[in-house]
Amino acid sequence: MGLELRVVPDGFAGVAPWWDAVVEASGRPSPFATLAWLSTWWETYGRGGRLLVLSLVDGGQPAGGVAFYRQGRRLRGVFPVRELRLVGDRFVGSEGLDLVVRPGLEQEAAAAVARFLAAPAAAFDLIHFAGLRPGAVLLRDEALPGVARSSVAPTNRCPFLRLDGGRPAVPLSKSYASQVARRVRRAAEAGLRFARCETEDQVQQALGALFATHQERWEDRGEAGSFADPRKRDFYRRVAPLLLREQRLALYALWQGDQARAALFGATAGRILYYLQSGFDPALASQSPGGVLMQQILRDAQARGFERFDFMKGDEAYKYRWTSEEEPLLLRRGIGSGWRGRLAFALARAVRRPSVAVSAPS
Repeated sequence: MGLELRVVPDGFAGVAPWWDAVVEASGRPSPFATLAWLSTWWETYGRGGRLLVLSLVDGGQPAGGVAFYRQGRRLRGVFPVRELRLVGDRFVGSEGLDLVVRPGLEQEAAAAVARFLAAPAAAFDLIHFAGLRPGAVLLRDEALPGVARSSVAPTNRCPFLRLDGGRPAVPLSKSYASQVARRVRRAAEAGLRFARCETEDQVQQALGALFATHQERWEDRGEAGSFADPRKRDFYRRVAPLLLREQRLALYALWQGDQARAALFGATAGRILYYLQSGFDPALASQSPGGVLMQQILRDAQARGFERFDFMKGDEAYKYRWTSEEEPLLLRRGIGSGWRGRLAFALARAVRRPSVAVSAPS
């Protein structure tokens, strides 16, 4: 039979003893695939869906797992369908979602996913797997059953910077690098102190500054901003202490006295530091706090032995001041084998603007 994918009756609690160790051992570890992140997301956003935490079993022992949820929605606002999605896939910026598995078992794990999706327990009409990066198990052809039609499409560009421990990371442009170096010195002269948050009190202060400064910048542009939703602020306040205790939190701030004037929120897994959100006091704009904070963070990341700084999704110009490398963020969509899936496929084709992109199975 090979590897089997089994539903864990008690959800995240049932995989707690081994899940994060498998995340770390996987080919592309992501902090957004850890239990702290996924369970907090489910507690915050899971209402109305059905959680499916699955354990990948090899000879009776766990070898990996995946967290799906099934949620109802109406296709084109009319036709009810059941959509199978990945826990953590919306609202908070998660990337690197996937089935996590010990190295060397990826192909067998993909086949186990396909067997599960073909079984009645899956009971889905549509598949929507967002937040995937190249190399994900769920992108493999064998990860979907032969009865399913599916497609893979890029949704965002994700710049990243390789960190060479023997050479400091600097901007690509020499003139901008000189500008940042001058402003780092001026920031110190102005009493701004760079530090990584290492206590829960520092974390909550820095988060407060992040929310306030991020929102102020976006509201000045007439837009809502990422932290307009109180659930998102609550999610960050709850997940950050968990990541801190697990030594995965990468929350940095520029302090002036005991006040955080700028903050950058990130998280780590393996030898990768992922950058997610930032904000700074508009009064500091002339001092280029973004560039100052980025330079200091990259120095800290290199000193701590990280090999990659991931800017995550978005092609903002400032990211390309530091790197020219990128990879896509991918979405896999699919159609189930039941009559609802087939009807959804037919409806999507009939309206000529399909809600679900499909192609013949490979």
